[in-house]
Amino acid sequence: MLLETVVPDSTTLNGLIGVCIKFRDIDLGFQLHCFAVKLRLDLDYFIGSVLIDLYAKCGLVKKARMVFHVVPQRDLVMWNVMISCYALNRSSEEALGMFNLMRSDRGNGDEFTFNSVLSVCDTLDYYDF
Repeated sequence: MLLETVVPDSTTLNGLIGVCIKFRDIDLGFQLHCFAVKLRLDLDYFIGSVLIDLYAKCGLVKKARMVFHVVPQRDLVMWNVMISCYALNRSSEEALGMFNLMRSDRGNGDEFTFNSVLSVCDTLDYYDF
């Protein structure tokens, strides 16, 4: 594409980042993230969601959180991906905190939201409440 001077769009980058997720190729993922920034596509919630997923599955929670906070408009998918990022990385309290923030911003969520939230509930020590 680049040799033909065709500029990739968010759909193309989404597919490429998806391949990075599948193979846990964080180096190429970083390069694609930088490319998205250069094209100003990093502010797109479509790209933001897939970048959060990449960083979550590679164990880079701080990078995922950074992407989440950079994107100005967050849809329910982005909230769900960030909650599942915390759940995947065993950050139960952060997942529940993100769920509470999401509820104040977007409402109650959907079945994907509750799946992630419920998956962290069994890791909490209920005697601490």
